[in-house]
Formats: sequence, structure tokens, C-alpha cells
Amino acid sequence: MSIVRVAVIQAGGQYLVRPPLVFLLRNPAAPQADQLRISNHTGYALQIGASGEWPFSAVPPQGLDPGGQLTLNLAGGVDKGMYTYQVMVQVGQKQVRAIGNSDPVIIVEDP
Repeated sequence: MSIVRVAVIQAGGQYLVRPPLVFLLRNPAAPQADQLRISNHTGYALQIGASGEWPFSAVPPQGLDPGGQLTLNLAGGVDKGMYTYQVMVQVGQKQVRAIGNSDPVIIVEDP
């Protein structure tokens, strides 16, 4: 099992998810699989949610305070494949989408 890290940052007037594409390894033969750790470097609260199927055991959306970290565990029995997710930044009264190149992407593979 390893921890794959993603940072949400503000640059050039945009909110960005870096890296925009991550690979997580599932392990169907054992209970341990990779984890995704999201760090908030924006100074604003975030909401992490599904834009399709959700591969994690925690139910979306998940909140993340400024300066905080959120660790998500792959759900048991998650299928291999590509999953997109959304990161919304709460700026005052409005929510702004943080982007990768579009929605950030997680690819789940076998080891």
C-alpha cells in the first residue's frame, strides 16, 4: 500500500488539482490498497465529490478545511478503471471548480 498525494493550489487566478491524473493500485487479494491524500493549499474550504462512480469507501462529498489533508481509501472490490472527481472551492458565497486539465482523473489498476 502506498499513499498517492494530490495538492489543490491557487495559481494564475485559477484553482488547480496537481497532478491532474493519478494511478492507484487496488489489491483484490488483500485488504490493503493505495490511498489518495488530498492537501488543501488554497486558503479556502473544499468539497471533494464524485462526478461519476466513486471508488472510495468514504461517502461523497467530503469536506476539507484550508491547510488540511484528506485521506481516502479505495473501497473493497472496486473495479479497475478510470474515475473522475470534482474539487469545489468555497470562495465567499460561491463555489468555484478546481481543475486538473478538466475534472481530475484517478485510474485504478491491479498491481
